[in-house]
Amino acid sequence: MIEPRRDGRGPIAHGGIGCGAVGHGAIDRGPVGYEVIDRGAVGAEAASAVFTGRMLRRRAVRRTLLGVVATVVAKLGPGHVAAAAEPVAGKPWQLGERPELPPLERLDGSKVEWSAYRGRILLLEFWASWCPFCARQNAMLERFVREHRGRGLAMVGVSIDKTADAARAYLAKHAYSFESGMVTPAWQAIFRQRRGLPQLFVLGRDGRLLQIELGEMLEEDVAELARHF
Repeated sequence: MIEPRRDGRGPIAHGGIGCGAVGHGAIDRGPVGYEVIDRGAVGAEAASAVFTGRMLRRRAVRRTLLGVVATVVAKLGPGHVAAAAEPVAGKPWQLGERPELPPLERLDGSKVEWSAYRGRILLLEFWASWCPFCARQNAMLERFVREHRGRGLAMVGVSIDKTADAARAYLAKHAYSFESGMVTPAWQAIFRQRRGLPQLFVLGRDGRLLQIELGEMLEEDVAELARHF
C-alpha cells in the first residue's frame, strides 16, 4: 500500500507477503520522489501510527507463513513456472515513469491492445494458479474491479503458470472476469526485476506507474487502491 512520507516528497509503496522471496528488500528511489520499501525493513519511527500497526500485523502473519512459503516453493519448484527463453533483464520499472508494456496475448488467443486502456486506471498483476497468496488476493481484486469498473478501472493479469490450460482452468473455476495472458520472455524479464508473487502494478490514466505491491495485499490495501480514481 501507499503511505504519505513525512518530508512531503511523495508516497511510499510497500511489499507484502507472497510466494518466494518477500518484498523488494531495498530502497528504490523513483524520478519523482517515490520509494519502494520492504515492510520488514521499516522501523516504527519511519511511519505513521496507522502504518506501524499494519506493518506489525504483516510481520506477525509473515512469521506464521514463512514456513508455508518455503514448503510451497520447495514442492512446486521451477517446473511450475512457464517455460520461456531466458529473458534479458532490463531497467526495473520506476514509479512515476510510463513503462513500455510488451505485447500480450490473452488466453483466448486475442491480442491485448494497450491503447484501449488509455484514460483508465489499470491494475497489472503477475500471478499463478498454484500460488496461495495469489488465490486470496485475486478474489479481493475481482470484487474490487467489479465494484469500480464503472469508474474507469481495468485489470490485466499475466500468468506464470507452466501451461495455458492450467491458467484457463483456474480462471474458469473462480469465474474471474479480469483479462489474462501467459508470460512471455519479455514479461518474464519484467517479473524477474523484483522478487515475490503476486506482483501488482498500478498504472494511471496517463500511463504512469503509480504504485507497486510485492506479495499478498491485505483487504484494506486493496480498498485503498480507490485513491487513484
